[in-house]
This record gives sequence, structure tokens and C-alpha cells, in this order.
Amino acid sequence: KRMRTQITHKPPAPGNVYQNLATIPLLDQTGQPSGYSLGAGRHEPNPDIQACCLRDVVCLDMRPDACRESGGVPQGPGSTCLGPVNICAPSQPCEDCGPGPHWIDQCPGGNDQMTSGAKLGIDHDLDCRPDLNLVLHGPVTVRRSGAMDDSMNFPGTSPVDNHLDVIDTEMVALQLTGGGISLVAGQGYGQGGNLPATLGAIVEQGGDITMADSFFDVFVEVDLGSGLFVRNTSPLRVDSKIDCVPPDTTYIHPITCLPLFDPAGNLVANIVSADHSTFMACLVTSEPQCNGSLWRTANNFALLKFNGAVAAPSGPGEIEIRELLGGGLLGPDLSANFTFSNESPNVVRLTENGSVLRHRTWYAVLNSGGWAGVDPFEVDYVVQMGDANGDGRVLGVDASLVNTGIPCFNCPDDRRDMNGDHRVLGADFSAVNTFIPSFDVRKPLGHGCRSCDN
Repeated sequence: KRMRTQITHKPPAPGNVYQNLATIPLLDQTGQPSGYSLGAGRHEPNPDIQACCLRDVVCLDMRPDACRESGGVPQGPGSTCLGPVNICAPSQPCEDCGPGPHWIDQCPGGNDQMTSGAKLGIDHDLDCRPDLNLVLHGPVTVRRSGAMDDSMNFPGTSPVDNHLDVIDTEMVALQLTGGGISLVAGQGYGQGGNLPATLGAIVEQGGDITMADSFFDVFVEVDLGSGLFVRNTSPLRVDSKIDCVPPDTTYIHPITCLPLFDPAGNLVANIVSADHSTFMACLVTSEPQCNGSLWRTANNFALLKFNGAVAAPSGPGEIEIRELLGGGLLGPDLSANFTFSNESPNVVRLTENGSVLRHRTWYAVLNSGGWAGVDPFEVDYVVQMGDANGDGRVLGVDASLVNTGIPCFNCPDDRRDMNGDHRVLGADFSAVNTFIPSFDVRKPLGHGCRSCDN
């Protein structure tokens, strides 16, 4: 079977593929038709193998298309998983270049893996006013060049003056989800694997040699559900001012009306607003853990632990506290009855002010996008007043456990402290006995825990 191609290099370069689409009948040893055929053939003698970052920071060398099909992110031509540093390890703000004067000048090329979040306003009825405000979160991978005199992505961005004050960038992969909606960007992503590249540049500011203008021309595909995929054909430009890479910043798209088309080319929606933030803090775990119990009759508390520093909410609504109702519904927000404080840079304590929560009732502690710089999350708790051992029930064993702790006069986070006065005394023993027995409380349907890992 003759295989043909046109080659650009000898030996053939990555991407040069020999193929023959013809079907050829196969004969048996007597020369008669065997009933079998040799189908279409394809041979790539020098396949483009790249490092592929998969879930849980796993790196495997594979073809870019196979990497994307596996849910991974190709790291670009020439990349490899071999080496002293895990190319897929999460990046930290400013770990590569900057801050400081002329920080771009000596900046090397590389890839950055970051958590991120976005807010997107979608107009469905084509009046250029938002009908759907999305809060999305997920990883982004950005590839950057070394310092250059001018941009190759956008020639003319900077004067050619022997000053290496430009870095070319590419958003290799952006994968965001939230509220049943998903968004992807990056060359090779999207339905059919044909989204254009999302290119950008970083340019030192003329008036401030410690700062740079950074921008991307973004091409996205948004899965709006029910099989409706829409994408922009004109770039969505987002920009920010940064002082290092990778930057901890928010890229903003000016309010506009950018058309979104379905696969048939029909205009079906518009993007009217967009911003994208890097290094969104995300919830790692909590204490009590999700689906655990809050046990006090008053002054209940929980600790939320993040993968980076966060500032405690300054007021109600940034973190919401709502009763879980059936069918995924939620009750009114009770966060105005709670106090929020930093236990440490990465840990936020929420404390009930008095007695607000009801016995044998499920509640959600969640961020729906109101807490700036923090990925959306949900932690669910059942209130089981008197549950000293944390098994979700109130029985005689809980009373015995409290009794063994009497007296304790400075026990701020002790599960044997039932009334929240930071002591374990006879009053706590009496409180437990008030609620015995209290068995498991079924969690309303339609709710689930959400954090960095799910």
C-alpha cells in the first residue's frame, strides 16, 4: 500500500503524515478474495510528543491530541516530563521573573500552571445586556517566550531598539466550569478540536520600568448546556498591568458586545462582560469536614482551610450560610449572624453569634462568587446539638464523653463544650442529655461538597 505526503523536512518533521485512504482487498494464499480488506492507512514517522499535564500533577509524554482527549494540557513543542523539576507543578506568584526595574529583560521562557476564576456576562436575547452572569473557576496554563526586542505574535508592539522589553505569551489551555456551564480556550480545544490559539504579549511600560502591560486575544467555546456550544470568531481582548510573572492579577475586558455563534454560524448570544483572575485561592479542607456535624447549642464554629493566603470576608454575603432544602434549593442567607476572622493567613474561622442554627437541620457554607479571589466552594453541615464524638448522632456515649471532660475552664474548640462558653461543666452534660436520642438526619437531595478536589 503506497503512502504519500508532502514533507517540509528530511527526515520528516513533526506533523508530516503519510496516508492512503483507499481500501484494498486482501487475498488468501491461493490468490482468491479473502473477504478482508486493508482500510485507510496513516503513518506519522516523527510524531509530535510533548509533556502532558494530567490531573493530580501527573506528567506523561504523549501526542497533544491524545493529551487533550485524556483531559490533560499539552505543554508545547520540545517539552518533556524528564528533568529535575516537575513541569506540571502548580506555579506560585512571581516565582519566575520580577518584580523590580526592567524585570522583563532577563526573563526566560517557560510554562505557568495557575488556578483561576472568571466572571462572564452572557446576553441571550441580543440586546447587549447580560441575561446570565456566570462565575466560573478552573486551571489555566500559559506558555511564555524569553525576552525579545519586539513581539512575534503582535509585530510593532514595541520599538526595535535592542531593548529586550517584550515577552510573547499563549494561553495554552483554559478550562473553567460553574453553574452547569463550561468554557474552554486554547488551540486544539473545543468541539472538533479547532479553536484558534489564544495569543498575548507582555510589554514593559515606557513610564514605569517596574510595570508591564499584559494582554491576551482570547478565543473561547462555551458549553451552555443542552448541546448548545457557542464561540467567538473575533478575539476577546483582556488586559492587565503586572509587575512579575506569573502575575497574581485580574484581566479585564471592557464592556462591549462580542458575538457568539453556534456551529452553523448563527448568532445566538453575546459576551457583554468578562474578567479573569489568576491564583484564585481554593478550599482544601475544613474542620469539621464536609458532611460533618456542628454540635453546639450556640456559638458554633468552623475552620475553612485554603491553598493560599486569603483575607477573611468583611461582611455578609461574601460567604453565604443557608439551610439546605430539597431539590438543590437553599434557604435565606444567615451570614449576617456570623463573624469571620483569620485564624492564620490560610485559615478562616466562621463563628455563629449566639443561637441561630436549628437542631437536626442541614446547612451549607458556600461561596457563590461573592468572595473575591476565592474559588466557589460548598461545605455542608448538619446541626446535631450534643454530638460530642462527631458521629452525627446524639446518644449516651456523648454524655459520657462530656462527663469525662468536667471540669475544663479553658477549652475553646473542645467538642465537649456544648453551649459555646469555652468551658466544659455540668451545664454541658445537661445539654447533651436534653437531646438524647437524636439519630442520623438525612441530607436533602441535590446538594454536595465542592472544593479544590471536586
